Amino acid sequence: MTTAPLLHRPALAAGAENHAIRINVEGGYYLQEGDDTIWAEDFNGSNNRIGDENDGGNWLISAHIDINDQWDIGIIYSGLRTQGSDNFSEPLNAAVYNVLATAATFYNHGKAEAEATYHVVDFEAGYKFKLGDSDARASIGARYANIDQSVNTNLGYPITAPFTFQALEKREVSFNGLGPRFAMEFRVPVFSSWRFDSKVGVATLYGKRKRSTVQSQPLGFPIVGFRRINHSAYEWVTSVDAKVSAVYEFSSNAEIALGYKMDVWFDVNDTSNQSSVTGKSFGSKDAEQIFHGPFINFGYTF
Repeated sequence: MTTAPLLHRPALAAGAENHAIRINVEGGYYLQEGDDTIWAEDFNGSNNRIGDENDGGNWLISAHIDINDQWDIGIIYSGLRTQGSDNFSEPLNAAVYNVLATAATFYNHGKAEAEATYHVVDFEAGYKFKLGDSDARASIGARYANIDQSVNTNLGYPITAPFTFQALEKREVSFNGLGPRFAMEFRVPVFSSWRFDSKVGVATLYGKRKRSTVQSQPLGFPIVGFRRINHSAYEWVTSVDAKVSAVYEFSSNAEIALGYKMDVWFDVNDTSNQSSVTGKSFGSKDAEQIFHGPFINFGYTF
């Protein structure tokens, strides 16, 4: 979710108009970091987590128009989608449940599935200038983000063969926010038609974060308990994005870039939970999410 690359254009006289339009299309692979808790503590007295191996894709489409040789304005739409699942089997905590004298020989089992979808739109005005032998661009604007994250957990534990109790949880967290964004870009000529690009951006968004949790669990055969927990609050969320790439210019109008990028979102997720049996709390109400991976970008200037 970073600003599209600059394209090399012939220098113009100061103040000269250059209404070139730059279009960039980008796609890549993302690996997700930042654990997400699942509702397993109730069943074995420990904290199971999911999220380390979630992966998926990201995309970007941008359009910029040059006002003159120094100033431009643009809009960037970017997004990502990651998914992951985890199957686990762990000893049942007999000290907590004291179900059977042989409870420790039984195994808790379950499956958790996590998903994250981010949609981001940036509006920006950029100023290009020289910094030594490098070209630089500073931009300021606004960022809007629509974010949905969810974890579905299905757990089972045997009471006595052949009976198995099932417990379910579905947790959804969403965030919609708007705020200012600042970014810096640098490009360093290497040789001939090659250059090295680097970019970093920071945004602070203010918006509503909602969490909806639905849980069902056995209270005792055959009674099943059910509860729904909804919570919403206005929160500050900070995003930091960075990317580096090697760029090859086919001409003054067309280029291709290969690189690596990272998106970090602070305080965007609510992974907090509490055991209904032990009362133990785990997770975080302000959890960060980290995404990183390789990308390819195509650019053309009209």
